[in-house]
Amino acid sequence: MAGARKMTKLIFTNIAMLIAAFFQMPYGYYQLLKFVIFITTGVIGFDLYNKTQTISYKFIAYSLIALLYNPFINIHFERENWQIINIITIIMLFFYIKDENSKSSI
Repeated sequence: MAGARKMTKLIFTNIAMLIAAFFQMPYGYYQLLKFVIFITTGVIGFDLYNKTQTISYKFIAYSLIALLYNPFINIHFERENWQIINIITIIMLFFYIKDENSKSSI
């Protein structure tokens, strides 16, 4: 239960960082954002795989998000495209929190 709360706090921090990315920030901020989102979505994908032991559409979706934010292999998009990707990522992170909270309340 404590681990779930920590993960929820981490995800809300990720969401806040993604929202802040809509404003003009220094280049280093976007590098940090890519690293944080890469780690978080990678952990979510790993967690989803460990729970089901199958490659589900959720696992694939979070793995693709992790690949897009991969800080080691730079994928270049225009700012407008990154904003759309950020919105999709925010929605996916909210869905993950919703799914985890509904499972823990059962």
